[in-house]
Amino acid sequence: MNSPSRIIALSLCAAVATGAFTAVTHAADPAPSPLAAAQKATTPQQALDRLVAGNTRFTTGATTKRDFGAEVRNSAPGQYPIASFVACLDSRTSPDYIFDLGVGQAFVARVAGNFVNEDILGSLEFAHKAAGAKLIVVFGHSACGAVKGACDDVKLGNLTAALAKIRPAVAAVKDDGSPLREDGRFGNQRE
Repeated sequence: MNSPSRIIALSLCAAVATGAFTAVTHAADPAPSPLAAAQKATTPQQALDRLVAGNTRFTTGATTKRDFGAEVRNSAPGQYPIASFVACLDSRTSPDYIFDLGVGQAFVARVAGNFVNEDILGSLEFAHKAAGAKLIVVFGHSACGAVKGACDDVKLGNLTAALAKIRPAVAAVKDDGSPLREDGRFGNQRE
């Protein structure tokens, strides 16, 4: 027996499979977006200033009240981010929240240990050359489990290959015998 919800679900699957949504998602010559104009007028320094202001709002508990549904609808015709981030996969380090950004305001490439490979570089090229982002932020954090794993020579499935990409950076840090400080830095690391 075909219930109404089953018929709707099957109809949606058929529409997706046949490309019926193409006309909806790729309208011919959409109206110029005010988001595109704002992005084009933004300088890298202005993008950085916006991130600093957003981080100040985050750290003081004064983040922007957002209507994410409206932001999704407004960004549907295109994306016009001001910045891209190379960030760790760590669940405590979401640049969108930490810099008080809304939908479509940032590209975020995340990988455990925050390293850059060909895939991340290609993504950054897209973000800047094709989509017009103005600033690249390499966004690190303290107490990184992936860095600790690289230091401890952890072996765990596919993570082993990722940690191998971090090890050269770990090896490049001089260890003067100082213990790790409370702030997560090595004893000889500059502020």
